[in-house]
Amino acid sequence: DTITLEVPRMFLTLTALGAVVLAGNGEKIRKTGIPVSIVQIVADDLGYNDLGFTNGNITHTPNANAAVAAGIRLTHYHTYKVCSPTRASLMTGRYPWGVGYYEMTGPELVPLSTKMLPLLLKEQAGYQTHAIGKWNLGETTKEYTPTFRGFDTFFGYYNAALSDYWYHGGSVQGCGSSMNSYFITDLSNSSGANDPDGVRPASDALNGTYDLDLFASEAVRLIEAHASEANTNMSKSGDSEDIAGFYLYLAFQNVHAAGGSDAIPLQAPCSTVDKFYAKRLLQSLWRDGH
Repeated sequence: DTITLEVPRMFLTLTALGAVVLAGNGEKIRKTGIPVSIVQIVADDLGYNDLGFTNGNITHTPNANAAVAAGIRLTHYHTYKVCSPTRASLMTGRYPWGVGYYEMTGPELVPLSTKMLPLLLKEQAGYQTHAIGKWNLGETTKEYTPTFRGFDTFFGYYNAALSDYWYHGGSVQGCGSSMNSYFITDLSNSSGANDPDGVRPASDALNGTYDLDLFASEAVRLIEAHASEANTNMSKSGDSEDIAGFYLYLAFQNVHAAGGSDAIPLQAPCSTVDKFYAKRLLQSLWRDGH
């Protein structure tokens, strides 16, 4: 489905292993004083040849294909081989080893002395900042979690992967200890920058819902809310200075392996598999003599 919003300007980045897509309206950016809205979408552990526009549409990725067609595709660049060090670079603008990452070992956290992108956007340009999905940049104490690193809200999880794509834990507290009653280890729904009481678990009622759908729905809600607020403020005052900038970091678990399932590391709704892949899989098995 297509959602049309009266958002003055939107700058979209799709980040994955092998492809970076930039999309926006440069002419409008030059002519208006309204802050740029930035939506940064991160696909986890996605290979260069895993997208339809690179593999002849063996995989069904129409939205990514459309973003490439409408934007700028960057094909020659270098990134780290695994997820957390790459995220550290995206959030700090530094090489992974510049913020303590050499591999997926150790505490996997960005030092508190290093400012992250959302905090700089907030301090220097007054942006509203939101994070959805995977964090994996520090959860030892609440000070390393998103709403203490510059984000106004965080709806997602802290570790490298959830146990599966449907069960989200909900109200499980603490790292198995009582040393910090505020810290939630699994799916979090937190709000309030630097507010220890704002670090909260997501509702148990979300269990059973595919997490891509949860994260995408929350992203749409935030974008619509910001568009409505911006349009209301602009109609009241006519002054673009009354519109705050908007930054959304949207980091899906897909296509990272589920943390609790060796048998089915990559998971998708049966309806999706049946619709787009079942026929091709059966044809492949038939060709191979199975």
